[in-house]
Amino acid sequence: MARVSRVNRRPAAGFRRSRGMPVGGVLKIAVPPGVGDVYWALTKLRAFRDKYRARQVVLHVQRTSLTRALDWATMVDFVDATAEFSFRPDRDCLDSGFSTAFRGVDCVMWPNGPIDRGLPLVDWLPALGQPDLDFTIRTEAPTIEVGPVVYVSSEGVNAAWCPNLGPDYWRRLIDELGDASGQKPVLIGKHWDRTFADSVKGSVVDLIGQTTLPQVAGILDRARVVVGVISGMTILGNHFRTPTVAIHPIVPMNPRAWVHHEAPYATVPAPMAPEPGALAKIAMSIARDTITNAEEVPA
Repeated sequence: MARVSRVNRRPAAGFRRSRGMPVGGVLKIAVPPGVGDVYWALTKLRAFRDKYRARQVVLHVQRTSLTRALDWATMVDFVDATAEFSFRPDRDCLDSGFSTAFRGVDCVMWPNGPIDRGLPLVDWLPALGQPDLDFTIRTEAPTIEVGPVVYVSSEGVNAAWCPNLGPDYWRRLIDELGDASGQKPVLIGKHWDRTFADSVKGSVVDLIGQTTLPQVAGILDRARVVVGVISGMTILGNHFRTPTVAIHPIVPMNPRAWVHHEAPYATVPAPMAPEPGALAKIAMSIARDTITNAEEVPA
């Protein structure tokens, strides 16, 4: 997820005074780069599109070295296209989560600002009403049987958010989940997660760097339980009401700010994480009892 602390707060070149939004045309909306960041924006985007009677919506995803969210246009019916876009939100945008002051787009939707300060998602752009936590996400059915799913994230995220949980911790957790479930856990992530994942090893179905966003969404939708560093992966697990355990840093952000009340969900502050065996028990206590066979799942 994009973090406020890593954003340059100086106004970037190209900012100008706010102006009105277009009505009945193509809305060009800039958003943060992360899968979960864009998910937060999507929870109010349909209402925003309806408000301005937009014919099309193009998401301009902030360009970074690790762009992750360009596949969203293929996954929801209220986004028509995505493109990369170089911009840096200014302080006002970070504070309010919204701006119409940047050239090249009609507005910036930046829910990270309010969420990173600990506000619930409903408090971001409240005029648009309650966040939609039930919108349809198109996925690709997995070709494997999916049991527990584990997301360890990258070396950088682990060092910053959960430095007390090294490779040995994750390796033991994977082994405990495998023993408790009777299935090999599925390890997911992008190619930039590979270095840390390789240090974890363990007995897993290794899909690091081998899935598109629709494919990994299909895996998360059908998992017995998802265990991982809080991220777009755990946020998608929340959306699908898949039992999810999210390990998170001690920050003002409320790890339940975007979660439907019916979603089976356990949050674990990283500094207080229990031993791997105890965490595996927590995960399996909320896990789905049945195993979904990939061949029985319609595409």
